[in-house]
Amino acid sequence: MKTIDKISKYDNYATWRVMNDILINIEFSEPVTIEILKGIVEADTFIYKKELMEAFARAFLSDVNYYELKRMINEELEENKTDYQKRREHENN
Repeated sequence: MKTIDKISKYDNYATWRVMNDILINIEFSEPVTIEILKGIVEADTFIYKKELMEAFARAFLSDVNYYELKRMINEELEENKTDYQKRREHENN
């Protein structure tokens, strides 16, 4: 199977990982469907290679923008502060 080894050639990192971790060593002899590909990937990930599930989860979590989450949570906290809390903070600064 001819594969492109550059991540930039794929839609996203997850697609590249699936190709390079699971599908790259399979010799397909006829056209495949999405259902066939999903079946292969899910079986390989959830049944045969539990460590692959952890690797995929870690890859997913590496895309989380923790700065954005921090900003959103802190903004919501600030919006929900009572007038009393705001006055106390102002007095202490």
